[in-house]
Amino acid sequence: MARSCRSRCLVWEDVTVTLANGKKEKKNKCLVSGLTGLAESHRIMAVMGPSGSGKSTFLDALAGRLSPQASMAGKVLLRGGSPPPAGEKSYVTQEDVFLGTLTVKETLYFGARLRLPELTTAELDEAIDETLTKMGLEECADNTIGNWHLRGISGGERRRLSIAVEILAQPQVLCLDEATTGLDSAAAFFVVQALRNVARRDGKIVVCSIHQPTDDVFRLFDDLLLISAGEAVYFGDSQGAVKVKKKIRVKFN
Repeated sequence: MARSCRSRCLVWEDVTVTLANGKKEKKNKCLVSGLTGLAESHRIMAVMGPSGSGKSTFLDALAGRLSPQASMAGKVLLRGGSPPPAGEKSYVTQEDVFLGTLTVKETLYFGARLRLPELTTAELDEAIDETLTKMGLEECADNTIGNWHLRGISGGERRRLSIAVEILAQPQVLCLDEATTGLDSAAAFFVVQALRNVARRDGKIVVCSIHQPTDDVFRLFDDLLLISAGEAVYFGDSQGAVKVKKKIRVKFN
């Protein structure tokens, strides 16, 4: 945990999240315990661990999305100074919720109108075209999203569209919960590669929980936070974890 923040970064200090039990005779459940670390701009961080380890809870804490029943102790700071404003953070959930009869470009247009009402029509069109290019959605821009009875874009394209809607507002911090859930290895690679490009080119802070990535996908991540039972097992360079994996023994309950 001795890493220093060399650039714009998101810092979390001794973050602990507990869930109220609702019964006086029982103790509150600890979901995340004493996590400390940082995520830098121009880099993408993977949060990994077995199911129930606290990955989603940790991301909720970073994004300020904890349920009313959960309470958090510790600090989440932007560049180590102050809590990040709501407008500086975006969160992409596991579920993609779209109106299936709209096209990809129409979905981005309505999202931009809601999030960026101050932009002129020309500025709006420029922002949408730029976002389509960043996420590799140019070829399907005019395709219908689709739903249970209407054929539409692929699962990987839907996932990249979810990310595109969030980055339209140019947040400094982008948190994603299980960004590759339900995707095949090729689609998962393109999604994470797009996130890596967003971090590199735009200087964003990207923190992404991911379950069982392939070797190719794992190599796209710069940093790794490995969690087990709500506690940090490893934090640092992702490739450094590969070198020390034989030295770490984790008991997954």
